[in-house]
Amino acid sequence: MNNSKIESSCFKGGYFIYQNENHQNDYITKDELKITLKNVHSIKKSIISLLRNAKTNIKLCSFVLSDPEIYSELNSILNERKIAVFILTQLDQSRMSTSFLVDEENSENFSQNHIDYISKLYANGAHIRAAKFAHAKFIIVDNKEALLMSANITPPSLNENPESGVIIEQRESIDSLVKLFDIIFQYGTEYTRFKVASKDKQFVVSRDSTLKPEWLKKLPDSNIKFTWGESEQSLYYELINLINNGNANGRVLVSTYSVVGLEKIPDFIDAIKGYIQRGGKVVLFCRGMNYRSDHLKNCTLLKELGVEIYGDLFNHSKGLINDESGFIFTANIDGNHGLINGFEVGCILEKKQKDSLEEFIEWQIENAPFKFQMNPNKDDFFNTYTFYANCKGINPLELPKSIVFIVSNPKLEIELQNYPIYVLLDNSKTVRNINVGNSFYSVKMDDNQIEIVGKINRVYNMETYLLQTNDITINVKNKIVQ
Repeated sequence: MNNSKIESSCFKGGYFIYQNENHQNDYITKDELKITLKNVHSIKKSIISLLRNAKTNIKLCSFVLSDPEIYSELNSILNERKIAVFILTQLDQSRMSTSFLVDEENSENFSQNHIDYISKLYANGAHIRAAKFAHAKFIIVDNKEALLMSANITPPSLNENPESGVIIEQRESIDSLVKLFDIIFQYGTEYTRFKVASKDKQFVVSRDSTLKPEWLKKLPDSNIKFTWGESEQSLYYELINLINNGNANGRVLVSTYSVVGLEKIPDFIDAIKGYIQRGGKVVLFCRGMNYRSDHLKNCTLLKELGVEIYGDLFNHSKGLINDESGFIFTANIDGNHGLINGFEVGCILEKKQKDSLEEFIEWQIENAPFKFQMNPNKDDFFNTYTFYANCKGINPLELPKSIVFIVSNPKLEIELQNYPIYVLLDNSKTVRNINVGNSFYSVKMDDNQIEIVGKINRVYNMETYLLQTNDITINVKNKIVQ
């Protein structure tokens, strides 16, 4: 074997790095913007208020519903009041096993709670239908009041994670949202009812969607913009319009959970590039996920265009602000899911709402623990992970201080030398895979030796830990496997 010792002091690429100088100032709430923070739950309070004041009907759209308090409110309404409850959601388990739920929702098995709550509400009289690609979040009461939000109906989104929402005020926008819900509910849903097979088992009855794209074109013009599959992308184009119409030498603020799939939305990239070339400044706030290589790859692309990027540990809020206008929406900056496919909804903001969302994003940036940097020092990266693990309550994984990687392909040596290495554990706490840069590999670990077996597809929902050591040796076998 050929042996080599890793001696580089920096990681290649872009990463979120901890800023020691950040200060945590309290956010001053505004009535025009509903939010979630650990000590502010105005989105949840608004949902409960809307539910309790309903007179005739409730129309709720949420990717997932697993918050026990909201479930209890809905159950009470079904038991005690003559109010029709319509819930538009999704029931495809595969959508909950990838990147659609945030870390906290995946770790607490909210997907199973969601299925349990939905089936119980259905049995209790709620009208429930599901679309495979529903990711929008809003509630309409009596066809007169509406709340649009970034939050899923889950405990983290309603009690802890930064989220944002607005009460929709324009009559035309409420009417448009009502008609959009009705069309999707009636014709755009694949899952329509539950069928009980036994005491402990039931199936979801499915059908083909019968929605015709031209029906959506007839919705009244309003501040509501949305994505429906590949046939309607007004939400996406509103983002581009806001960037293109930003004042020269002005500023655009963007808030999102993640940034992925930018190669599929070139118009968005061109808009940002053009705005910066006109003298504008773009600042993005997102979740600082150094363990998501797809997120890092796309943040790097934006950084190289001149975008300033900040992050925190929990953000799930979404919005885009230029000097004159604002837009709040349910999609992430995601070319794979949401902006050009799926079902997402956004709303152009009134002046006071825009100002409030702008102040909220500015507050998040000012208090951001992370700033995105290129080619950081490894020790700074390790310090960032320590801060992340402490905040998340993650106990360090005990591994040998000296690690030897055994590889067959010399090309892997370059990856192992230049990028952070994450180890992925199965349910028995055994190291089964590693993530290096954009690649995932199956491995066999014996004592301090990790043999790379082969490349695999991206892996989700496994315990993941950063390999925090500079004492790494790479043994390259004589046989080369392409």
